[in-house]
Amino acid sequence: MNRCETMRTTVGPGTGTFDSLYGVAAISPRDAWAAGIQDPDDTKFIKDQALVEHWSRHSWAQAPSPNRPHELGIFFAVSAPSATDAVAAGNGIGLHSSSYHTLAGNVCPG
Repeated sequence: MNRCETMRTTVGPGTGTFDSLYGVAAISPRDAWAAGIQDPDDTKFIKDQALVEHWSRHSWAQAPSPNRPHELGIFFAVSAPSATDAVAAGNGIGLHSSSYHTLAGNVCPG
């Protein structure tokens, strides 16, 4: 069997009821990064945070992401030069000002 035929479903560590991944960067079949959005308590986007997860051989682990207080965050893309470093990019939205700005940062395994 070819490894492309062995796709499987895996549950990530995100604890929200609405977690979505929009970008993935695979360094190898055993090491990958994914980025997106997490709604920690199903608040319909009021507390959404940027989400970064790291696949390391057998399981996903949530990595720290640069979320700021009073701001919604979402990552759309991730690039990973190595297993210990990734760069994610997306948007931050101020809750009180509704102003959009770039949200980007280096993330490391948690």
